[in-house]
Amino acid sequence: MIRLVIADRDEEYTRKLILFLATKHPGQFETIAFTDIELLEEHLENNKPHLLITTEDFEAVKKKKGENCGFAYLTAENTRKINNTEAICKYQKFEDIYSRIISIYSEVGVFDSSLEKEIGDTKIITFFGVSGGAGASTMAAACAANSARQGFKTLYLNLEVFSSTSCFFHGKGSGSFEDVIFALKSKKINFKLKAESALSTDDATGVYYFEPVQNFIDILDLDDGDIKSLMLNISAMEMFDIVVVDADFKLDDRTKVLIDISSRICLIGTGSEISNDKMECFIRDVRTFEEHMRSNLSGKMVAVYNQFRSQQGKMVVSDLIPNIGGAPRVEQSTPQERAIYISKIPFMDELVR
Repeated sequence: MIRLVIADRDEEYTRKLILFLATKHPGQFETIAFTDIELLEEHLENNKPHLLITTEDFEAVKKKKGENCGFAYLTAENTRKINNTEAICKYQKFEDIYSRIISIYSEVGVFDSSLEKEIGDTKIITFFGVSGGAGASTMAAACAANSARQGFKTLYLNLEVFSSTSCFFHGKGSGSFEDVIFALKSKKINFKLKAESALSTDDATGVYYFEPVQNFIDILDLDDGDIKSLMLNISAMEMFDIVVVDADFKLDDRTKVLIDISSRICLIGTGSEISNDKMECFIRDVRTFEEHMRSNLSGKMVAVYNQFRSQQGKMVVSDLIPNIGGAPRVEQSTPQERAIYISKIPFMDELVR
């Protein structure tokens, strides 16, 4: 439980914030508020909070907070820093304030650095495109939307070098995938809390996701060990029933990790002559891939078709990789609208099972 101290002379505001934390996030905080600086100083002399949040007129108590106590200003300004110190804007949704509190605490809180265990009950479904423009991201987003609609807590995780996450999901969050990578790399930050505070939720589907990184180099810098640690830590959060991974397919160690850790791998084609030629080459060389990567590919893989035209398109017939179904081309729509439309096609239910 996080011991939280809030200091603000606006008693009504702090009362509402504490009530929100207690009702929306029960059991997570032990919270006490102060409007008098002398009482606050006395409390800090005899108690050791995990996090102290004060308005600037209580700044004098900052030096009394204790060595392992985090600190942030509570301010009317729309800023995240004041004089290089963390700040939380008072006038935003309480849920966003909660996310900031968790994010700040994650960098100072005591935690178990060996979170990585095993995947457990989390189902990981990974999407790879076998040809350019097949729409693997659309199908991955559709699968995530379908999963969420079935009542599963679903995370869409885009690991492409150039992410298209913002084309499919729109919601408000207080962080991005950069925060997750930072927590992953630092080894000194509570990954669970940092990742939770960085989550966004799509307004239309209820899918959880991370806003993409600003610099694609952050993705390129993730090696196979980072990918494995990322997936294990996400599973250890015990927040999600299903994680839908949207990734580039390459014959490298990162792809091997995703293949090994995935419950199901979806190959996306279009049914066109060129796409099928690549799909057939891939299927023909599956055994070679398995030997090269020392992974069980064929037992997990299914073929799914996007932008499929029944009259002109053709599904590849194979004993190794079954065909699940095909989604038609959806004209004159946004990427999100296409993904939601496809998510309602019956064969999408089978991908989640």
